[in-house]
Amino acid sequence: MTNVTVLSTEDLGEETKVTVEITSSVMFCIDRVLMPSSYSAGEYHDSLHTNRVDHDHNVRVCTVTLWLDNPYTETKLNNALVDQIAEINNASYLDYIMPIHDVQETCIVNGVSRNYYHISKCPKSVTDALITSFPEYDLTKIALITSPSYHEIVGQTVISVFLKENTVPVIFDGDIPLIGICRKYCLESGKYYDRHYGFIESSDVFNFIPDSCTLLSKSYNSNIQSGLVIPDFYDVYFSGDPEIVEEAFDVPHNVGSDRTYYAVTVQNNAVVRVKQYCYEKFTLFSDWDETVAREKASHNLT
Repeated sequence: MTNVTVLSTEDLGEETKVTVEITSSVMFCIDRVLMPSSYSAGEYHDSLHTNRVDHDHNVRVCTVTLWLDNPYTETKLNNALVDQIAEINNASYLDYIMPIHDVQETCIVNGVSRNYYHISKCPKSVTDALITSFPEYDLTKIALITSPSYHEIVGQTVISVFLKENTVPVIFDGDIPLIGICRKYCLESGKYYDRHYGFIESSDVFNFIPDSCTLLSKSYNSNIQSGLVIPDFYDVYFSGDPEIVEEAFDVPHNVGSDRTYYAVTVQNNAVVRVKQYCYEKFTLFSDWDETVAREKASHNLT
């Protein structure tokens, strides 16, 4: 339903100057498909953000100033706004959909870049690599997918994906509250494991991260298939001033034009890898701070 809000009125004698704001109803789309007007996202909507499922929820807002003959009445206002309201109501939902960028995220480790793609923008070479190792894999289950990259600690070439099936309102691993889950497919072994992204706790101490940085998340791995051995390691995710981070970890200057985040891989209490996450535009991945805050609220954490 389109809403009209009167922002101001000014009596000018023979006329009244009226300024109004016209707001369209929300157009909510999932995977580029318009949901019915009766659709209520509720908690499910938060899970779409958490699991990076492509969706849009937008309204169209415009401000209009009119001069109406006195005496000014609501009926005169409504009659004067017929064309503007019709234009908004007739707008296609396609006009509201944000573009899908070719690359959602670039992660740089030891000078090697790994890209995250929306499944609709993924190069065929990436899905071909996954299907070669997992011939029966159903690609329709995937929301986002990475290019293959060699993981020195796991000793495997890994493709990471966010699965559509993980769209649940609040994510747990047993009793452990989570921000998200990412599945890791090991191409050489034809096995996979899950990475769980959890919250930073007050008891967590990571002395290797500069004090000026903001801790955002920590992860651990879940070995869910027999025959695959995952070494003991974890990652810590954070934000910080690029110059400070680059000096602290002796890594080259890599930043995104929109924003940059960081992570370190820790094994045997030592940092063994540094990851630079670069975002050239706003994407489903790019606002870590907002994601963590939203998931804290979902879990009723302070």
